[in-house]
Amino acid sequence: MGQFVVSAGQKLNGIELVDGLTDLIVQKGATVTNDIVTSGAEQILNGGAGSNTTVYSSGTEDVANGGVAVGTIVDGGVQIVTVAPDPAVISGLTGAVPPGLTLATIVNSGGLQDVFNGATASGTTVNLGEQQVIASLAVGTIVNSGGLLVVDGGGTERGASLNGGMEQLFGVGTASGTTVNSGGDQVLFSGGTALLAKVFSGGVETVGSGGVTSGTTLSGGAEVVGFGGVTSGTVIKADGSETVFAGGTASHTTVASGLLVVDGGATSGTVLSGSAELVNSGTAHGTLVGSGAEQVLDGTGTANATVLHSGGQLLVGAGSVASGATVLAGGREGVLSGGADVGSVIGGLESVQSGGTISAAFVAGGTLTVSAGGNVAGGLDIVAGSAVISGSVAPGAVVTFVGASGNLTLDDVTQDLFGGVISGFVKGDKIDVGGFALNSAAVFSVSETPGLAGASLTVVDGNNQARLNFVGNYTASSFVLTNDDHGGFLVTHR
Repeated sequence: MGQFVVSAGQKLNGIELVDGLTDLIVQKGATVTNDIVTSGAEQILNGGAGSNTTVYSSGTEDVANGGVAVGTIVDGGVQIVTVAPDPAVISGLTGAVPPGLTLATIVNSGGLQDVFNGATASGTTVNLGEQQVIASLAVGTIVNSGGLLVVDGGGTERGASLNGGMEQLFGVGTASGTTVNSGGDQVLFSGGTALLAKVFSGGVETVGSGGVTSGTTLSGGAEVVGFGGVTSGTVIKADGSETVFAGGTASHTTVASGLLVVDGGATSGTVLSGSAELVNSGTAHGTLVGSGAEQVLDGTGTANATVLHSGGQLLVGAGSVASGATVLAGGREGVLSGGADVGSVIGGLESVQSGGTISAAFVAGGTLTVSAGGNVAGGLDIVAGSAVISGSVAPGAVVTFVGASGNLTLDDVTQDLFGGVISGFVKGDKIDVGGFALNSAAVFSVSETPGLAGASLTVVDGNNQARLNFVGNYTASSFVLTNDDHGGFLVTHR
């Protein structure tokens, strides 16, 4: 194959390579403009420069070792941007061999820009073609519909815009500041990393196995986290969404306006300042729920250590479990039929609906309401505030008054719904018993509780009878019974 060499100081315009038998070599200090490479190769080396070259399907443009190409149109051909290792190619250069540089390349259908081995491509536009960045740098690439940007082997992309096209990151490839517009998709797997991406409505960021993102902003766009994918610091606003599937993890997501969906994956440290986190399956740990926001557990979803601030809400649906929730003043938790709550600290409001269960709860200044058909399945501590139980208390469950300002309301003990025992009852605590009011014929008695170091308080009024079992040192003189003025009676400690 022959060579046509353009030497220092020479300027050529409008050369066309058509036979595939001759390579055009542009050396240091030489310039070529408006070339057409139909077949064969144009090599811009050693500080040479080319502008507005068009490379067709059988042509190649090589830009290496300090060569610069501006405005190349790759129309089915290939543009290679690299550092050439061949000593013959780099002859005349001293010191470190500089990489090739391209500016404003346009890659059309079937075309390829291959950037590797430390080279740089800036301002490339990919239309139905492909840009590959391997152990090199690309800046400001625009990928339009049907185009593909691949970052692999330690390559770096900065400030790309996906306008309907796709970016693939793997093999320790990194992208920072990518903008994903409608129809665009940023895909990460096998060591790919994305930093500070912005995903707008209609755009998608897909995080597969081995992919990692940090600081993504979803402004109406979507982030999908699959098995082995990891995200951190995602911000969801403008009705964007993040979905975490089985094996995926998302940490420190902030939901300002939009939806975080957990479908088998795991989240931690989520902050809900608006909208919702929906846990269908999988686990959410340490979610902070702010005013106007809610966390919803459904299916087999679980939540650990949720904190509900004033105006925040947690709903626990059938098959789901909330563990260790903290309900601050003004916060709300609702346990629906088939749902379960374990170990909540209640400073706000918590309600257990028919078919729901609660155990090991700690009422600390708030109110717990257990509706008819609901169940207190385990221990209940009342520090301050109130527990209002219209449902059942499991046999052997201990209701403990901690301090001297707790209130326990038992709406109906005549149907043997209260199977628990009461501990720590002292002066200042109150037990309000529903079902019947006292009259002049009412008789109450205190007897030793079989098998317990305590006593049983029994109240009989005609056909009505109520029994409360206490753990501790109690006698008949320990209790004062009075009507509560709404159809029941009140038990206090003398």
